[in-house]
Amino acid sequence: MKTEPLNGQAHLYLATTEDWTHGNRLTATLEFLSPDERRRYERFRVTAPARAFATGRALARQVLALYAEVAPGDWRLDPDEHGRPRITGPPGGPALEFNLSHNDDLVACLVTGGAACGVDVESMARRVDALRIAEHSFGEEETRDLRARDGADRRRRFFAYWTLKEAYLKARGRGIEMRMDSAVFCLAEEGRITVDFAARAEDRPDRWQFSLYQTVADEMVAVALRRETGENLEIRAFQSTPAAPQAAAATLELQRVSQPVVGAGI
Repeated sequence: MKTEPLNGQAHLYLATTEDWTHGNRLTATLEFLSPDERRRYERFRVTAPARAFATGRALARQVLALYAEVAPGDWRLDPDEHGRPRITGPPGGPALEFNLSHNDDLVACLVTGGAACGVDVESMARRVDALRIAEHSFGEEETRDLRARDGADRRRRFFAYWTLKEAYLKARGRGIEMRMDSAVFCLAEEGRITVDFAARAEDRPDRWQFSLYQTVADEMVAVALRRETGENLEIRAFQSTPAAPQAAAATLELQRVSQPVVGAGI
């Protein structure tokens, strides 16, 4: 069933791999994949990332079908030069942009009516050497902020920086040619996000809006959206099941925003 156009909105869809691949659900999910995607799925040697990959591709097709008179199986999603799926068919389809992210348990699909977008989701239970990574890849201000923290506070702040950076780089579509310190974020105590770009990024802060969320399962989700008209997009989030991509409003806690998001449906 076709939903309302994405005028002035971005929609974020969250799906658990348990809902989409447990038991006989896996067979139904794999039916959404193209032959190339099925072969890629079969090459995985570890179950969890394989099922996250399958969930993401199936979810993306189900979601895109909400915005056009195109069946889920008719969407062609081919990798770009950096391996990220892009819409390549059918011809004459609507001007949609989407981005996928996942960990072993949760898949996120962000879709807009043409605005560049990026999403990243990370489990804060993942073991990382936050300071070592920051000293190698983050900006000086971000690394200094992490050094001043410890324990759970440092871990939470690290994943906030990490997901925001990943979401931005994915939205830019530039791959590894852009380093993570191309965008340096400041997370103010009043809950605001500001960003400075290195000259190599060839970008301006007023072109972007950023949002940071936390799930009930202690995952960090970051969204980056290009301001095509100079105005913020309204963000709405949905929990997705195989039977209903818009099954329910997603339970997300808004942590920080770059600017207030008017009428956010979260």
